Amino acid sequence: MEEKTFKTYKKEAEDLKRASSDPTSQDFYIGYIRGLMKHYHGDSFGDPQEHQAFLSREDARGAGYGVGLAGKSPDSGLTTGELAQATGLSKMRIRQLTDEIEGAEKVDGQWCFPVSAIGEVNSRPRGAVGRPLEGKEIAAITIRMSPDEKSSFVKQAARQQKKVAAWMRETCKEALDPDLKRRCS
Repeated sequence: MEEKTFKTYKKEAEDLKRASSDPTSQDFYIGYIRGLMKHYHGDSFGDPQEHQAFLSREDARGAGYGVGLAGKSPDSGLTTGELAQATGLSKMRIRQLTDEIEGAEKVDGQWCFPVSAIGEVNSRPRGAVGRPLEGKEIAAITIRMSPDEKSSFVKQAARQQKKVAAWMRETCKEALDPDLKRRCS
C-alpha cells in the first residue's frame, strides 16, 4: 500500500469514527485503524500477541481490524461474515435480515453492508424477529459447542419429537431452582 493511500484511509476512518454516534461503529473504526496500521507497517507494528488478540476478537473492533488488515477502504462495506463478527449474530441471522438492513446490496454475488449496519442491527432487540414465544417477548441465547455436542442435542430433541430450541428451553427450565421456575411459567 502506498503511503498516500494509507494516510487517506486512516483519515477517512478517523472522520467516520468522529461522525458516528453509535459506539459499536466507533469500535469498528478503532479496530480498523489498528488493522490498517498493521497492514501498512507490517511486522514492525505492534507485537504478535496484540495481533493475535485482535484477530481472535468476535466484536466490532475485531471485524474492523480484519478489514483494515486486508487494506480495504474504511467505507468499502462489510461482508456477511464481517457484519456477523461485528454484531455477534450468526451469518445465517445476518442473511435473514438482509432485506431489512438499509444500504445492503449484492456485489458480485456477495452481500455487502455499510458500516452503519452494525449500529442498525445492534439497536434491534435480539428477540425482535420471528413469532413471539407463547405470546411473550422473545430473548435469544447463543451457545457455542462442538459439532458432536450439537448433533447429540439434535438427536435427543428428535427422539422426543421436538425442535431443538423447544427441547433446550424445556431442558433448561427443568434444571432451574423451584423459585426461578415460577418466574418462567
